[in-house]
Amino acid sequence: MIRVALLNLLIGGVVIALLRRFHPSFWQQRWLRRALYAVMVLAPLGAFARALGVGLVSKSYSNPYIGSFGAVLSGGGSVILLSLFISMPFATLLRLIFNRFAPAPAVAAAASAAEPAKPSLDEAQTEASVEPSEPSVALSEPSAAEAAAPTPPPTPQPLLGRRRLLEGAVIAVPALSTGTAILGIGGAFVDTAIQPRKLAFRGLAPELAGLKILQITDLHLGAFITRKGVSELIERAREARPDLVLLTGDICDYLPWLEFALKEVETIEAPLGHFAVMGNHEYYRGARATRLDYARSAVRLLDDEHVVLQHAGRRLMLLGVDDPAGSNKRGHAHYAAHADKALDGAPSEVDFSLALCHRPSGFQAIAERGVHLTLSGHTHGAQAGYGGRSVLEPLLPEWQLWGEYKRGASSLYTSSGAGHWATFRLGCPSEAPLIELAALEEPA
Repeated sequence: MIRVALLNLLIGGVVIALLRRFHPSFWQQRWLRRALYAVMVLAPLGAFARALGVGLVSKSYSNPYIGSFGAVLSGGGSVILLSLFISMPFATLLRLIFNRFAPAPAVAAAASAAEPAKPSLDEAQTEASVEPSEPSVALSEPSAAEAAAPTPPPTPQPLLGRRRLLEGAVIAVPALSTGTAILGIGGAFVDTAIQPRKLAFRGLAPELAGLKILQITDLHLGAFITRKGVSELIERAREARPDLVLLTGDICDYLPWLEFALKEVETIEAPLGHFAVMGNHEYYRGARATRLDYARSAVRLLDDEHVVLQHAGRRLMLLGVDDPAGSNKRGHAHYAAHADKALDGAPSEVDFSLALCHRPSGFQAIAERGVHLTLSGHTHGAQAGYGGRSVLEPLLPEWQLWGEYKRGASSLYTSSGAGHWATFRLGCPSEAPLIELAALEEPA
């Protein structure tokens, strides 16, 4: 909480410094100053309210509604400040470049005033033809019609027109980034979709083709989503009629609501059952209490163990790989050890195998053990995407942020998550994937 508040203040301070030093015309706008100061104050207050709501300030007090309100306030404010922090350096660079080609109006006027007026050729000839000894000829008074004629408008200054155009270009940079941030904030309030995803596998038994698996992950109940939101999501999930329901971690940030969430999940009629694994937030909020809630429900927690299910005469094996938040090991070593533990005593021959692993970083170790499909979450797809992939995919392909990934004959699906960790969703909507297994057609 303190780190978030300090980071927001630092980002806001940099934005203010750039505005005052390089964009005085912006800074003179009172509404802009007030809005910026308000965001800088409200974002840290929201972070405090979020921490208070989930019980991080005092173990004796928590309130999910205060936490949700604080999450929206903190997340929205942080997104706006970050958008300005990213865009203002570009706007400043543009202004410095433009100033070289179109100086400010005051500078241009001073430069014009400093140049002496040069007489025209006609004026010079007239002065040369007049003898000093001759008396000056009186100029005739202008006629009444001439006096009444309107003064023609001044000729537009090309320099000032170009200056206005360049000023508009500078304004467009932070305006576009802030508009995008507001659009993304709005996207965080769109209902979680039951998103169909068809995954094909070579040699899949015909009896398993069409099997529907509902994955719910990273719901973060109590952080952004309320009990009502869970009930609405489960109602839509029941209509999808999945054969199997799987929870892949970070389901609840407010533990008193976990039992309610699991009871809701139980109402989804799934012939093959309901299963789950722990995520890092289960460890943050209380692993022991989480396990007790699962033990009292019909949702089976696969703690480094496997189970074999029967479907249309075929054997489907599920295994759960625990999250490294509850282990002393990290990375590949953790996942290899826990996958081996989960597979201990497993049958050597099954028709299809499926692993639940909260983080996609466990995919390599699981694929090395011949598991056909791994379902993960954790990343939220960075909550910004394009074309069904995270916008960070080109920079961080090894993170496997969102979508389907292949490693030999094994597949991974990383969900963008049913909930949020920030008040922002742009091109990467929240989802509860409805995965349908399909047979991969052999080439002719």
